[in-house]
Amino acid sequence: VKQRFRNARRARRWFRLRRLGPTATCETLHGRMTIDTRDDVIGRILFEQGQLEFDMIQEATAVLRQAGKLPAKGAGAFLDIGANIGHITAAMLRSGQFSKSIAFEPDPNNFSLFQKNMEQNQLTPRVIAYQAALSEQDGELEFELCDSNFGNHRVRGVSTDSGADLK
Repeated sequence: VKQRFRNARRARRWFRLRRLGPTATCETLHGRMTIDTRDDVIGRILFEQGQLEFDMIQEATAVLRQAGKLPAKGAGAFLDIGANIGHITAAMLRSGQFSKSIAFEPDPNNFSLFQKNMEQNQLTPRVIAYQAALSEQDGELEFELCDSNFGNHRVRGVSTDSGADLK
């Protein structure tokens, strides 16, 4: 009963927050995160729960490191493809899993929040960030935006001059 009451209270705070402006800053296990209040998934979960898959990230890196698939804790670079607002990069760097990160995020709004989140967590010197989508082939891509889940944007294949379709 207490948990249900707590969840209802957080949901009410989320809807009040949305009326105040397009972004809000909150403290999370990932660090200080500025979120887009129009994002009903990643932004909302970070605001309401204070974390998004943080334990899973830590467990996955521990398993991979134990299997010899990752460098020692605190060494190496983390590659974040589709970095969104940077909550995974921030978690990896702040928890000491990796020393650096290389991140790619094509959406201008998410990329701007990514940069802000790295800056407000003093992680900017440890991150190389590109506002770009990645593909195995050269060419133009159609970028489809999701109105309610800003982590669900996706690339759609478009024909190139050579006639090949990108997927």
